[in-house]
Amino acid sequence: MKGLVLYGSHARDDALPDSDIDVLVLLEDGLSGNEIRSLWRQLEHLTIGVDTRIETWPVTVARFQTDDVSPLIIAARREGIQIAA
Repeated sequence: MKGLVLYGSHARDDALPDSDIDVLVLLEDGLSGNEIRSLWRQLEHLTIGVDTRIETWPVTVARFQTDDVSPLIIAARREGIQIAA
């Protein structure tokens, strides 16, 4: 893992009590699609049983820096707060 980026309502400071927590998980470049999907499943299991829903989205650093199509990635770049490196 290369970092975590908080985005969405919690990053904008307009979250409601029932808002989920959106976190982009930055991964090293060169991972295969299968490796990314496996990590995603592992992340989903980590959030089971947590009172507040946490939505994790794994993405490579290169895609995070260059993807100009995905609304999710664009929003995370625009409003995101890096919470771990």
